[in-house]
Amino acid sequence: MKKIKHCQTFRTDEMSIQLQKELFQILQDYYTNTEYQEFCKDLQNKDAVLVLFDQEETPVGFTTWFVRDFQFAKQKGKFIYSGDTVIRKHASGSLALPIAWGKVMLDIADSLGTGEKLYWLLTTKGFRTYRYLSVFFKKFYPAVDSVSENLPETCEYLARSLFGSMYQKETGILLRSGKKQAIRFVAEDTAYISRSPDKHIRFFQKKNPRFFDGEELVCLAEFSQENLHPFILKALLK
Repeated sequence: MKKIKHCQTFRTDEMSIQLQKELFQILQDYYTNTEYQEFCKDLQNKDAVLVLFDQEETPVGFTTWFVRDFQFAKQKGKFIYSGDTVIRKHASGSLALPIAWGKVMLDIADSLGTGEKLYWLLTTKGFRTYRYLSVFFKKFYPAVDSVSENLPETCEYLARSLFGSMYQKETGILLRSGKKQAIRFVAEDTAYISRSPDKHIRFFQKKNPRFFDGEELVCLAEFSQENLHPFILKALLK
């Protein structure tokens, strides 16, 4: 197995065509209904992309995002929306990408003004991305455990502001229009979920039972040092 070397952040307006094609190939290998032009269009709507490289400088994973200001229910600050996030299977055991992503969020949190908050909003078709929430955070939404009262309503507000009527409040599911990208390895993932003792993974299936059709669960977590698990905070502050 090739070892992971490093992560690097690229502004989406400065990416090379070659890198875009390499990242699209990763996406295409793991999801159906992918189109290169749509992928490039989506990149144009993001601020940056974090790329995971192996020792041969080959991209093996990536995540995209943008940052926006918000003001809602006596709260103000910023939220980060995660777009496509894909890691090749042979690199999925590495924490390099999530830790690098956490450091991105930490830098943004450090730039906030007094009393401002930072939220991470993500939509996920798979349990692996959803599982990052419980690894990083003490409280997040939706979760098998209790959450703070403001998270559900803040999640709904941010989801509505981005996706409008595509966000289903009753289920917390995002139903995109047109062809939906869906996980290619459905049988493998379904089998893994069925035998997993992990309560978070089983909860994800309960909340998003049609993940295999490309339906996305909308999730939210406040990014703050108080809400991070101690071992994650230690890793981010290194």
